[in-house]
Amino acid sequence: MMAQIGADDLARLRPMSRVFHAIVRGLIKLYLGEFDESHVLMTEAMRTLALVPPQERLDIGGIDAGVVARMQCINACVCMGRLEQADALTLEAIEIARRRNHPPTLTWVLSLQRWMAFRHGDMAESMRLSRERQALSERLGSDSQPGSALMLLGRAMVGSGQVEEGTRLLQEGFAVWAVDGSQTGITEFAAMAADALLAAGRPADAESFVAAGEQALGHIPERFFAAELIRQRALLSRHAGDAAAAEAGLREALAMADRQGARLFALRAATDLARLLNDSARSVEGQAVLRAALEAMPEGLDQPDALRAEALLTGLGTPDTAPP
Repeated sequence: MMAQIGADDLARLRPMSRVFHAIVRGLIKLYLGEFDESHVLMTEAMRTLALVPPQERLDIGGIDAGVVARMQCINACVCMGRLEQADALTLEAIEIARRRNHPPTLTWVLSLQRWMAFRHGDMAESMRLSRERQALSERLGSDSQPGSALMLLGRAMVGSGQVEEGTRLLQEGFAVWAVDGSQTGITEFAAMAADALLAAGRPADAESFVAAGEQALGHIPERFFAAELIRQRALLSRHAGDAAAAEAGLREALAMADRQGARLFALRAATDLARLLNDSARSVEGQAVLRAALEAMPEGLDQPDALRAEALLTGLGTPDTAPP
């Protein structure tokens, strides 16, 4: 319906209405896996908002519109591998929230901070910020998504080595999410949990999350984390000893990520595929796949995903007998 609003109609809207229109359309594009278009729309929303006089600005869902637009733009940036831009937007959102001193907006900014800490591999800081956000939300009585709060804390705990407690929080949080009845974002949260558990060597626990994400892909048009779920199913196949299915799945994940312009997801799929090819005495092929994915990363080569890929590329040629 919103896509039917033409350029002439948009020109007649008030600036804040144009901001809202761009954010909603950008969010739709994000969940459809159309990251480039989402990024364009969110950038447009921020640019339009900058021209709105302060006295005419309105919150969106009780949150500062500038922070909302940046948060959704960060989502697109991370998938696209624009990790430095994501960090810069996070810092801008922090400054907006601090300058305004608006508690509901501060809770959103704490979410962005904990995500940035996680991206950089700082699990202790991600856990600290998760707990700080939870405490602030409880004081405000404003936590509308308690399931996601539990899952984001659980993910960081698993990453820090507190696997049992982190796994419990992931499972509890996902159950709360399901009770809430929200389908939007289910591929993201299912893939997020599965990724943490696979990295921790818990494939049996990861399986239920991958299956939930796959079920969502079969029933709703969301394709936000489709490439990641395909990759994770391939890793489960590899763990089960089916190297052929694993290779096919990783190539499918890589192709999906390439179609979406999801450079970070493509790098992850290429990293896992290169490791699999190396273990099949096809290290030269694996090097070519991984090098291409690294060269396509626009930013963030000093961040964990790229550093892991670089380390693997350097060591290719030596079979890896450890589980994926």
